[in-house]
Amino acid sequence: MRVVRRLVLIALLFQSLAGEFAGEAAAQDRFQHAVDLSFGVGRTFVPQVAYAFYGGVAGRRTRFYIGPGLRFFGTIGSQWRLAEENAPDDNFLGGDPDAAAIRINDARIASLNAGVYVQLVIRERWYVGANTDLLGVSFGSSTRGSLTRRDGTTENVRRIRPKRLSLFPVSGSYSTEFFWVGYRPIDRLLVRLGFVFSDYKYEIDDDRLVENGDGFERIYPLALVGISYVLP
Repeated sequence: MRVVRRLVLIALLFQSLAGEFAGEAAAQDRFQHAVDLSFGVGRTFVPQVAYAFYGGVAGRRTRFYIGPGLRFFGTIGSQWRLAEENAPDDNFLGGDPDAAAIRINDARIASLNAGVYVQLVIRERWYVGANTDLLGVSFGSSTRGSLTRRDGTTENVRRIRPKRLSLFPVSGSYSTEFFWVGYRPIDRLLVRLGFVFSDYKYEIDDDRLVENGDGFERIYPLALVGISYVLP
């Protein structure tokens, strides 16, 4: 009888462990996807629309999700200064003051990019996340402006255009939400606050002025405000 009781206890223990792992696996197999409308607010105004598809990879009450996303964003401006992409002391916005730079009359630029999105969901209500664009296409109108070289000489430029291919972090325009916090006040609606870097790159397509279509960059650090709808 003792042997039977021990076997029964062992069987119950294994059943309990199996149920625990099954529950954990079920939690890990959950998927979540959402559409998002957000705004970068600061020295410029950047509307963003995004879709993200997440797969849960760890946790139960606190779950970690990772997945692909697609974002469309853009902005407009005037008299932007964009410094060389390889400026050694980039300080955002106008870039290194000692680097070669362009100043463009009008900026109308947008980008459609795919990227990677991560988030941590805490007890179904609180969210913490980050994301970045990786690959896509930038588009916008060409504009006129001026080029100021490192030696201080300036020349007017008839055609300055956005870099077409977006490839993080070397080409085109992309957005990086490097930190955000969200709260879900009602079912499926998430309110987000955080910080975003909005990066834009232009080039001069004229070998007389620059070699190999040198690129020029402007980065906006912005506050982030957004609303997400978690899809069923």
